[in-house]
Amino acid sequence: MKQTIKPELKQAHEYFDGGQWPRAQMAYEVFLQKQDDAFVRARLGTIFRFNGNLFESLRHFERAVELDAANATYQGALGHLQLATGQIEAGLERIRLAVERQPGNPDLFSSYLFSLHYDPQLDPARLAHIHRCWGQLVTQRIRPLPVRQARFNPHGRIRIGYLGADFKQHSVGYTVGPLFRGHDRRRFEVYGYASVDRVDAMAKQLRNGFDKYRLVHRMDDESLAYQIRNDQIDILVAVGGHSFGNRLQVLAYKPAPLQIDYGGVNTVGLPQVDVRLTDAQRDPSESQSYFLEKLVYLPEGSTCYQAPEQISPVGPLPALTNGYVTFGACHGAHKMNPRVLALWARVVANH
Repeated sequence: MKQTIKPELKQAHEYFDGGQWPRAQMAYEVFLQKQDDAFVRARLGTIFRFNGNLFESLRHFERAVELDAANATYQGALGHLQLATGQIEAGLERIRLAVERQPGNPDLFSSYLFSLHYDPQLDPARLAHIHRCWGQLVTQRIRPLPVRQARFNPHGRIRIGYLGADFKQHSVGYTVGPLFRGHDRRRFEVYGYASVDRVDAMAKQLRNGFDKYRLVHRMDDESLAYQIRNDQIDILVAVGGHSFGNRLQVLAYKPAPLQIDYGGVNTVGLPQVDVRLTDAQRDPSESQSYFLEKLVYLPEGSTCYQAPEQISPVGPLPALTNGYVTFGACHGAHKMNPRVLALWARVVANH
């Protein structure tokens, strides 16, 4: 839905689009003193979420939905905020209704797929089916590029492209740096396709792991597919699965002869993805039926975690003086549910 821009909000939108969010916030709040507006509420909700103030963000999106209940984007955003604040059932239901309002919106559908993994009652077969439905929706909307065979050059290097929206300050950023840097540059040439809107310190650090690096946030899916094809990528690796901002629809164009999923929590749902790089702990062999991709196992594990450089040194074990083990977990509220808590209780009780 295209938003009509009010002239008196032009400056506020320029601040927002330019990343000057404190100024944008002030301008939007001044506007709200004169009249209420769903779009302005959504913009403020976005700013507060980016700054980590989830409950203030929730308040603005609740008001945006009150003002424009038919807007599926606002409904979806509110659902994700409900998840983030621990309202799992309400959040999932709201996102589901948003998808029903816009059944042809693959981005909204993708965000729903990712959120479904916070429902402990949903079985793997049902999850796999819903992912395939998303893949069918995407495949019906596009026309794949003409088939391109892998380049044959006995003296050249295999060209690998990594595509993702989390090549920045993000949990994924701590697990892909060693992977990008670890390729044998005598045999492989490594391209990075970073769909990030801002290049932060970690994005700059990750950029050093590529031979060629492209910022692709503003490219549409078809243009990006042609760029990857023109770069003559032999192996395209999509990182992060259906996480926020993903560019998985690019893979439906089949811009590379071999396409791989790495780091997603489930099947992509597209038949154009050939392989899933994983390990036996994450996806045991009996789970193959849930994946369209062929499971290929990395023997030492599929995660290459690298701790932050500025992390504090490990101190003395508190249990030595306390006489008991203190259990802690750093997770968002959307990852907490009775099943997880019960499992943690069993682990603590048995140790």
